[in-house]
Amino acid sequence: MLPFAVSAQFQKIYGTSGDNYFSKVIPDGSNFYVLGSGNGGGGSISRVNSTGQIQWTRSITSGSVLNDAVLTGSGGSLFFVGGTQPNNASSKGIAGVITPTGNFPPRRFPKRNFFSPIIFPLPQNFRKV
Repeated sequence: MLPFAVSAQFQKIYGTSGDNYFSKVIPDGSNFYVLGSGNGGGGSISRVNSTGQIQWTRSITSGSVLNDAVLTGSGGSLFFVGGTQPNNASSKGIAGVITPTGNFPPRRFPKRNFFSPIIFPLPQNFRKV
């Protein structure tokens, strides 16, 4: 504990004017992908360059969350997973691949599911069934 009162104010440089949540940062060379959600409750993916400038932000439908993502290889594309909110009997899984230029067609899965962590690389004892 400090023996004196301290106050600080931070300048908000990312997101919208409302509440924003950032859940994961994935390095891609000198750039970064950032997973999060915005004020409207929709999952989002942003690409930020090495100087901290946002190159683009893509939002998924409102009422969704993105839980995890991994780079797909040397091309800089990102595979992401998540689901619609609330996480209940009507939830649908969301998955997709987004390119470094921000192109992506997210896919919703028709049955009740919710995708969470991605395990990569596969464990040594993994067996394909």
